[in-house]
Amino acid sequence: MPATIIGVDPHKRSHTAVVLDEGERIASQLRVNAGPEQVDELLGWAPGGERVWAIENANGLGRLLAQQLLSRGEVVTDVPATLSCRARKLSGHSGRKTDDYDARSVVIAAARNNRLRRVSMDNNTVVLGLLLDRRWHLVSQRQRAACQLHALLAELVPAGAATHLTSKKARVAAQHRPWRCRGTPTQARRPRAARRRALA
Repeated sequence: MPATIIGVDPHKRSHTAVVLDEGERIASQLRVNAGPEQVDELLGWAPGGERVWAIENANGLGRLLAQQLLSRGEVVTDVPATLSCRARKLSGHSGRKTDDYDARSVVIAAARNNRLRRVSMDNNTVVLGLLLDRRWHLVSQRQRAACQLHALLAELVPAGAATHLTSKKARVAAQHRPWRCRGTPTQARRPRAARRRALA
């Protein structure tokens, strides 16, 4: 007897899972809220026996759910979003863009394609790579903010700000505003215009 394919359409706040009958109609479905109990709810609902979880985009929004199912001894396959979209169009339900019909398309795509990638448990190298990517994004954001502050202070303070700029140094430098005590009215308005340009 072939394994039961359970199609899952994952989202940020919820996941929809369906099981089809022999006529490719939805026989059973479940929508769970994303949270600590999501795997227990899915496993409690899923039919017994041999089964395969077909998750759309298991390397994206479905990544955490796929890893949690694998840790519970389940079999998980990755269904690309383009493949499930093509299955939905060919099934005649392309106009019904709902979570349950999206999950249905995932089942159909998995049943008709035996070359789908089987998901495996992430190792420590993958986890460290994700953490390094996050750190790189944070460092890049700080560097962009520091460059914007340097450009702004160069117009507001003589000689600009010193290197290795921090929020405290920027606040101290911004408090030194010589245009308040000298210069023409036109010159006094220039720092305000500079601030508007920096914030735009």
